Amino acid sequence: MRRSELQAKMAGAMGGRAAEEIIFGDITTGASQDIEYVTNIARRMVCEFGMSPLGNVLFKLDPEGTSSISSETAARIDSEIASLVEQAYTTALTILREKKDKLIAISEHLIQVETIDGTELDEMLFAA
Repeated sequence: MRRSELQAKMAGAMGGRAAEEIIFGDITTGASQDIEYVTNIARRMVCEFGMSPLGNVLFKLDPEGTSSISSETAARIDSEIASLVEQAYTTALTILREKKDKLIAISEHLIQVETIDGTELDEMLFAA
């Protein structure tokens, strides 16, 4: 996958957390699996795919679960991962703030019907 595709997946996954913040002004524990998913993608981007300023280097644990990575490098890895996750969250917030009217309409619709399929969602998102 391309870096841009992974970034888009991450932003999409952070949409629920971003919507909570926008609509309720607070966050819940509901996004924990999304955060885990996004963090795992970011970790792989940095440690396996060479998609960070750390370069085209593989950072991997050995089979015993230990690592020869220095504490300084580990801190840089953690920083890059956190940066990618924060970028995804910021992207989700930006998109949802721009589309807040549609977010509210879809939320209100879901309160009434509980589920929505892709076709119906597309109609709500792309209606004039």
